[in-house]
Amino acid sequence: MIAASYSTLDCSPAVKTSRRSSVSREQLRDRVMGELSRLDRLIIVLHYYEQLSTREMAQVLEMPEQQIELRRMGLAERLARVLQG
Repeated sequence: MIAASYSTLDCSPAVKTSRRSSVSREQLRDRVMGELSRLDRLIIVLHYYEQLSTREMAQVLEMPEQQIELRRMGLAERLARVLQG
């Protein structure tokens, strides 16, 4: 299994405009990720950070591809709403 932890992931340099904004984005990320289930955090890490396809995630998580895709889409919408304020 891929060993990745959301707490060790950092914002991209393009997002960091100042020390202050970097810290608030990190705090926001940690708060949002902390509110998600373990499965939802895994889906985010595997898709967005490890760049696995839906098929690869289905194999790793031993779940149907359709179920993973539906969860990923719902998570993307939810996270977009949180980040927009």
